[in-house]
Amino acid sequence: VSFSSAALRSEEGAAVAARRGHALPSRPADAAVKLRDVRGIVAQLSEPTLRGVHVTFAGPLDLLEHAGAKPPEVELAERFGARMHSEVMPLTTHLLLPPALTMAGALSRCERTQALLRQAALLGIAARVHLVDLRWLLDSVSHWRRLPEALYAVDLAHVLTSQC
Repeated sequence: VSFSSAALRSEEGAAVAARRGHALPSRPADAAVKLRDVRGIVAQLSEPTLRGVHVTFAGPLDLLEHAGAKPPEVELAERFGARMHSEVMPLTTHLLLPPALTMAGALSRCERTQALLRQAALLGIAARVHLVDLRWLLDSVSHWRRLPEALYAVDLAHVLTSQC
């Protein structure tokens, strides 16, 4: 019975070979390190992308507690190193607005988002928190780098006006 070298190098292949009485070929010292799962490699590469970013999702619903499961946007942000929070806190760096709330007058009708903005003001962090369109997060993840927030900044005065 013949085994491919890739199969023999895998843990499963090694177990099969041992059961059948085959010796494994010798490997260089650096290859003796346990082979890593691709998910771990991807996690190591993606996690630094948004490291240090603390996000609160604006909008009428708290996405972190929606229907008992994490929405894809939340899971994606976490995989790329962002930390998610239900409320604005001293560590908050970004308040993400869904595209529907970036239209003129939309924020004036969203009580939860208004409360989050007041919370940022009370904490004294409103001036440094990036108020950005949710697409900033999605585009940053798709490019595997933190994109400039200025490209996605939401003009608070524009979205609060009642004129459409």
